[in-house]
Amino acid sequence: MNFDEKVLQKAKKRIHFENIMNLKLYGELRKEMEIFSERIISLTPNALHFNNQWKEVFDIDVFIQLVEHTHVTNSEINYIVQIVFDRLLKCCAPVQDEAIIEAMQTIKNITDSNQKISQMFEIAYDIIEDIEKMIHSFADEMETRLSK
Repeated sequence: MNFDEKVLQKAKKRIHFENIMNLKLYGELRKEMEIFSERIISLTPNALHFNNQWKEVFDIDVFIQLVEHTHVTNSEINYIVQIVFDRLLKCCAPVQDEAIIEAMQTIKNITDSNQKISQMFEIAYDIIEDIEKMIHSFADEMETRLSK
């Protein structure tokens, strides 16, 4: 995939999340959050306790209820952003901490709730994809070494 295609895909995904929020498509939001949660969990498949903690703090049901039945405050969305990026910090190498923290702060500074949510998913997915590439690269390298 070339650069233009990547930018277009990211823009489409961001618009998709903003539309979910703007149009109040709560079933679609739940589905996207479940997919996202599974991607996070897949980064540490053998860390059962760690993954159970994630499921407790990234409570999709509570978040859906909040957005569906009340006005979600900026601080509540920032709390979700904090949960997501704290988890990503635990999954990344320390050398990436500064960039992840900066991305989190950038998202927290966004004032529009729908944009904040879409940016959170966009940036978090980029980080997840980077981690997955690194894991696959390590696995390929190990396989190559073991086959020699």
